[in-house]
Amino acid sequence: MPRKDLLIEAKNVADLLAKRVDDRVLSKAAQLKPSIISIAQRIYDLTTYLSATFNSLAERLGAEERPVMSIGPHLYIVFTDDKIVLIRSRPYSVIVCYDKGKDKITVKTRNGYAIFSPERIVLQKLNMKIEFDPTDVNEITNKYPEIRYLLRFIGKTIEFTLVPLLEKRIGLNI
Repeated sequence: MPRKDLLIEAKNVADLLAKRVDDRVLSKAAQLKPSIISIAQRIYDLTTYLSATFNSLAERLGAEERPVMSIGPHLYIVFTDDKIVLIRSRPYSVIVCYDKGKDKITVKTRNGYAIFSPERIVLQKLNMKIEFDPTDVNEITNKYPEIRYLLRFIGKTIEFTLVPLLEKRIGLNI
């Protein structure tokens, strides 16, 4: 599969999750608690960042066919037949991976990870792990403290570590 098509497919997976959260949770904002809206909005924002990342990479890389490319100092993108791996190696390691076979986007750091798929989100930091449906208001309500804590961790990784670097290196626009 061409590299650009794989990047666009990864973007579409992130867009699908954002659309599901918007349609099923954020559209009912008037009837829900502000805390639930806050969690849903954070998930929507993070998936929008991931979507913009994959879209910018697709635009910048064009028809490149090399399996490993350097996008800047300590920033690499690796392609296999059905995976894309974006690696920031220094000073704080962050790995973003799209797996076509499972339609999921994984964001990994030294202390934890997040798996975003249209149906489920898995968040883990050290030994605390939670899995939930981002469109189920009852499940979000029941697991609110854990989701909030773990989303804050992975959100800082994406928003304050990965996005500024990509804005500088590849001209990411959000």
